Amino acid sequence: MPGRLTGPEHAQVALDYLEEAKVCATRADNASEWEARSAYSAQASACAAIAAAELKAADVAFRVAEMSAMGIGPREAKDWRAVLKVEL
Repeated sequence: MPGRLTGPEHAQVALDYLEEAKVCATRADNASEWEARSAYSAQASACAAIAAAELKAADVAFRVAEMSAMGIGPREAKDWRAVLKVEL
């Protein structure tokens, strides 16, 4: 995955991780051994957490784009990204 993504790219990565979380959750439900069930559940949880972070990044990218349209310059937008700890 490249270091810098656009908002729509962050959103697509989030959807991909949500799909992976769904697959892992299904595997956890179908697992007969508790070790496998636990491992798949943890993997599903991690994928869901990554998806949530990617959705937040997509939201921030959208807000920065809105700020640019409202006349906020690149310097202020960069400051906002630094405060929110999101690299676009």
